[in-house]
Amino acid sequence: MALNGITSVVITDGTTKATAVGYSYWAVGTERNMNYLYTAECDPTVTDAEILSPGIPGELINGRKITVGIKIGTAGANVTPGMSLEGSYDGKNWALVNSELSADLTPDVAQTLTFASDLTNYAFPWYRISMNDDVTEMTTIKFNFYIGGIDNSRFTWVAAGTSVTVGASTLIGGNIGKDPS
Repeated sequence: MALNGITSVVITDGTTKATAVGYSYWAVGTERNMNYLYTAECDPTVTDAEILSPGIPGELINGRKITVGIKIGTAGANVTPGMSLEGSYDGKNWALVNSELSADLTPDVAQTLTFASDLTNYAFPWYRISMNDDVTEMTTIKFNFYIGGIDNSRFTWVAAGTSVTVGASTLIGGNIGKDPS
């Protein structure tokens, strides 16, 4: 089974750390003084792979009730990919947190889907979103992941919005910066 980051780079569980470039990076958006994380649009080159979000530092969401979502901008095939939130103690080995967020995202419809996840009894150093762990063929799909309900006090802005750190981890890198709105 293929595991890919949002830029279609192969991820190897047990080896690839959540901070690896293959996972890509999050961007930070702000709406009504609340920050949220979102990914660049994922246009997977391998559409029958499990697709993984960038790593989410635990200190942003541990002990919180959060929203986990997907915005399907370009519809794909009429198949039944699932979506879940996973946690890790080492950033390399992953386990399902709570239960699957959705067993069928209905990827053949352009839409935004949001799921609640109660992490009040969880404390992992790392989390990630997993989509399509049953590796169905989604064909032409394009989408973005997002996370809401994060702890805004944990961000440190670096270099005029071109980088955000959470503790020692870079959350945003490259040319992706703070949402200018």
